[in-house]
Amino acid sequence: MRALFLALALSACLHNGDAPAPRPAEQRPPNIVLVYTDDQGWADIGSQGARGFATPNIDRLAQEGVRFTNFYVAQPVCSASRAALLTGCYPNRLGISGALGPGAKHGLHRDETTLAELCRGAGYATAMFGKWHLGHRLPFLPVHHGFDEFYGIPYSNDMWPWHPNYAHFSDPVERRKRGYPDLPLFEGDKVVDDSVDADDQRAFTRGFTERATDFIRKHRDEPFFLYLAHPMPHVPLFVDAANEGRTERGLYGDVIAEIDDSVGALLDTLAECGIDDNTLFIYASDNGPWLSYGDHGGSTGPLREGKGTTFEGGVRVPGLARFPGQIPAGLVCDEPLMTIDILPTVAGLIGAPLPERPIDGRNAWPLFQGEKGAHSPQEAYFFYYRVNDLEAMRSGKWKLHFPHGYRSMAGRELGSGGSPGKYDYSVRTGLELYDLEADIGERVNLAAEHPQVVERLTALADAMRAELGDNLTEAEGAGQRAPGRWREVSIFNGTDLAGWRELGDAHFSVEDGEILGKVGGGRQSFLVTEGSFADFRLELELKAVGPGNSGVQVRSHQRPSGQLYGYQIEVDPSPRSWSGGLYDEGRRAWLDDLADNPAGRAAFEPGQWNSYRIECIGNRIRAWVNGVATADFIDGGEEADAEGFIGLQVHSGNDCHMRWRNLRLLELER
Repeated sequence: MRALFLALALSACLHNGDAPAPRPAEQRPPNIVLVYTDDQGWADIGSQGARGFATPNIDRLAQEGVRFTNFYVAQPVCSASRAALLTGCYPNRLGISGALGPGAKHGLHRDETTLAELCRGAGYATAMFGKWHLGHRLPFLPVHHGFDEFYGIPYSNDMWPWHPNYAHFSDPVERRKRGYPDLPLFEGDKVVDDSVDADDQRAFTRGFTERATDFIRKHRDEPFFLYLAHPMPHVPLFVDAANEGRTERGLYGDVIAEIDDSVGALLDTLAECGIDDNTLFIYASDNGPWLSYGDHGGSTGPLREGKGTTFEGGVRVPGLARFPGQIPAGLVCDEPLMTIDILPTVAGLIGAPLPERPIDGRNAWPLFQGEKGAHSPQEAYFFYYRVNDLEAMRSGKWKLHFPHGYRSMAGRELGSGGSPGKYDYSVRTGLELYDLEADIGERVNLAAEHPQVVERLTALADAMRAELGDNLTEAEGAGQRAPGRWREVSIFNGTDLAGWRELGDAHFSVEDGEILGKVGGGRQSFLVTEGSFADFRLELELKAVGPGNSGVQVRSHQRPSGQLYGYQIEVDPSPRSWSGGLYDEGRRAWLDDLADNPAGRAAFEPGQWNSYRIECIGNRIRAWVNGVATADFIDGGEEADAEGFIGLQVHSGNDCHMRWRNLRLLELER
């Protein structure tokens, strides 16, 4: 099938005199729409027993497609769950665990292949709207992991100064110091709102949905992958004013009803665009409900415990899929399935090759189509939690828990109004076996009655421990990979020029923690690092004293002749005021000047200390002067440099000299 798509594309390209007409939807690979909610319980949809609110549009997915009654996430927590969904890997294979907060310096490694990258490699347009939560540092954001577009928040919506744990501090500075900083909103990899407030959150579900429907309309004539990851119903709960008081369940029900409207809007837009029958629509939640929040949390129905545990209520979630003509309407699948299987299933559907790195998921398309005799693609699923604790596993109807501690609200007073109750963290489970077909609530331990089942499952667990490790048994895994890490590298010790070398005849010295550079014989000179750097953020302050322009070199090199070449961020105290522009030293001259950037030209203050920030990620170079964007260039040329040294330039002019201080480098580990 993929060969046919490629042949059609080649045929269109041969008629290069005119823009090719859009191919009929039935001749294109299917669109993929993936909706992922946050902390929605298994019983928070109508078809699984929701009370106090209705979900007609989500239920429509079940009526017109398949409802997976045993659909699982890999871990019962935000970041880990999302890593599994988007990579087809158990998150601990990738070094991702828990919920990455604003202080995290790691994220999804650039060598991991996401569902977006897999689709984009097959010619798809890709977009993500909503909550990311796989690293908020620049190299880890969605647009650096296969998404053409991103509009949303980098982590959970409660990671802001008004978190319940810190809201009692009246001083906003104290709230931010002890708790979380302001919550940013991103467009691409740029912050467009550095302080999301309650009004912004009220618009999240509607706003992200509008962006999603706009994306569908924009790309109706080409295959696309749309990932809509609603921040709700994660606390704090917010809903558009028009939906307040809409349900009997209160604010939580109102939020789910608004998410249901979102699903309806997506379905309506697909129909409006005539691509409804060529779209796979998947709906799921990232983990079970946050039970401690009581009336602001969801329901697990008959399932035991909730978010933050590996009991069924924490890891079994709503799982629905619709694809008219491909998935039979009204299908109910009771076979176990996990989010790790989504990527390879989509890969098989669109004819895309699997990632080069090993993954854990397997193609489950026969379950989606309801093939007779189809079974789960995995012999067993494994439930890790915390950093790398193998707490439980499922094989067929059997669920085996290994001894571990967990949290519970049993016998505790639930929270209300947005404030949580207090968990009991003292409870523990032993080696316990449950028959989930007969005991969905995990109440009757059958380990003693079925020792052969315990033995078989333990052997499977031991094989997984050899692959991914297990902190509970102190097993080390051979198949684990490191996450991407954003580390600080010292390039200036504040006392001498160790780690630097001089090019040219200028005089460089250190005084009071500052680097001083003064032209010697009138020629431009450089102080360059001995080390080479690829992807990084460089922050520094500089002051230009006297006439003459200078610059900061990045990803630069020296020819055998001695000439230096590479990217330069300009320092220009002249009336032209192109400070912060991007120049290609020794080659192509200006790449991104400030001729059409009046705000950038006004940012530099001659004779004063100026703050520079330079980011080099992939083939994109960006710069800011005193917080104002001055350069943004994607280098697709043959001369593009992926790495090189950093340099401080003193330009020609006998009276030109420069001062630099507070150099700070954050590098993406290679």
